[in-house]
Amino acid sequence: MRIAMATVAALGLALAACQPSDDPSAKESGAAQTDTGEAPEADAVTLRGDGLAAGAESFYFGAGRSEVEAGVTSALGEPTERGDNAECGAGPVQFTIYPGDLHLNFQDGKLVGWLVQDGNSSPTIRTAQGVGIGTPAQDAAARIDAKPVEGSTLDGEFAAAGDIGGFFRQAGGAKRVTGLYAGTNCFAR
Repeated sequence: MRIAMATVAALGLALAACQPSDDPSAKESGAAQTDTGEAPEADAVTLRGDGLAAGAESFYFGAGRSEVEAGVTSALGEPTERGDNAECGAGPVQFTIYPGDLHLNFQDGKLVGWLVQDGNSSPTIRTAQGVGIGTPAQDAAARIDAKPVEGSTLDGEFAAAGDIGGFFRQAGGAKRVTGLYAGTNCFAR
């Protein structure tokens, strides 16, 4: 009987260990991968709907600001700007902007969102599927299932698989991605 009870307890512990954790700090240690399963370049930032990866290090929403900034600085270089936005609809936000026009948003010292805009022409800031600023709309639709947001007050807004959003605009004779975002952002809707 004791052996059977010990076996049941061991199975219960094994199953509990397989359950995903909601604790962001537990998720921070995961290694980033592209859709091909390869590790990204050390100077690359991979944009995700649940955070981002800088090089091979993943940062999920809820990760600490100092850890996120250290990782992204290692990949992209020193920030170009830091500041506060007290008038954000989601509440006061602190932000850090990096080369390539990557904006990281923080609340209470935790990563809550990111945004990359037209000013970015960096091939090192992309989704795992290779979508970035300048990607043709038809490619974004195929790679991340980007679809226009009906009734949006933001011109050209789209929603994509995996909780990523963005914007399409006419650029260079074709409709292209001119912005990508996830998490908390301060858009006036």
